[in-house]
Amino acid sequence: MHDFANFIRLLGRGKKGSRDLSQDEARTAMSILLRGECEPIQVGAFLMLLRVKEETVAEVSGFVQAARDASQRPGTPLAVDIDWPSYAGKRRQNPWFLLAAIALAQAGYRIFIHTSEGHTPDRLYTPHALRQMGFVLCDHWDQVKRELDRRHIACMPLQQFCPGLETAIHLKPLLGLRSVANSLVRLINPLDATLVASSIFHPAYGPLHQQVMQTLGIANGLTFKGDGGEIEIRPDANTTVYRINKNVTTDTIMPRVFADKQADAEEALDTQALLDLWHNKKGNAYGEAACIQTMAIMLLGLQQADTVEEAETQARALWHHRQHDALPTQTVSI
Repeated sequence: MHDFANFIRLLGRGKKGSRDLSQDEARTAMSILLRGECEPIQVGAFLMLLRVKEETVAEVSGFVQAARDASQRPGTPLAVDIDWPSYAGKRRQNPWFLLAAIALAQAGYRIFIHTSEGHTPDRLYTPHALRQMGFVLCDHWDQVKRELDRRHIACMPLQQFCPGLETAIHLKPLLGLRSVANSLVRLINPLDATLVASSIFHPAYGPLHQQVMQTLGIANGLTFKGDGGEIEIRPDANTTVYRINKNVTTDTIMPRVFADKQADAEEALDTQALLDLWHNKKGNAYGEAACIQTMAIMLLGLQQADTVEEAETQARALWHHRQHDALPTQTVSI
């Protein structure tokens, strides 16, 4: 019997015979999968059995460990303040969170974005938007270091440091559903950043991500249901942020800015709208509020403020003092 078949058997023996995987079993199974040592049919069966069963904290923790084991790391550690995974792509609203990350980087916080694109049609993905704003996508760690030192923000595609996981998240069009790969990629923290941020699609995954962070010994982390699955606070909704603060779990509510729903779908997603807001050429109350609130929760996670109100005050000041000439006024052709 194929080595990987045993893990499928453990998950798929029916209501009475199946069971959850232990953390060690999950780590071993995902390591085999990421090395490409199982057949495509086994990968699909394994991921969908997990999806139907729903993953446990131990399983996701083991999967994250396996992904970290499989990831290529820089020879010399790189100092990073915020690990910022971006994998969902935006469908209804422009990726305002990118302006929040850039403004924080201008304030001196070192931000590492890891990302992928193209696994779901009709979305605006971070790599495309960043290239249009004049950023490079790094293809090796020396380049990441240079960008962190130069602009305090660097972006690297997942393919460059964990190709097996890139393959797994691109199975969605074939499987018809997201899999655990879409969760663990948000928790991998390849550069051991001070703050691990993650986003979720469904509120029920918030406590799961929080508990996984605690299990893995992440001292400072946060997760919430961001707009479109990206790390972006929706200013027209109260947002529960599940945090790890100095190894202690805590929940924080980011209160809504707008009393009524504001986030109607944009007619067309357009990176130019980000540049217009950055340069004050065209106002967008929703986009600006999303930037400020997203910055605020990051400052709170970095323990730069004690309360949401203090964090919002700091974020508003950083936003209003942003350096306009750091970004082009028009999108860059790519």
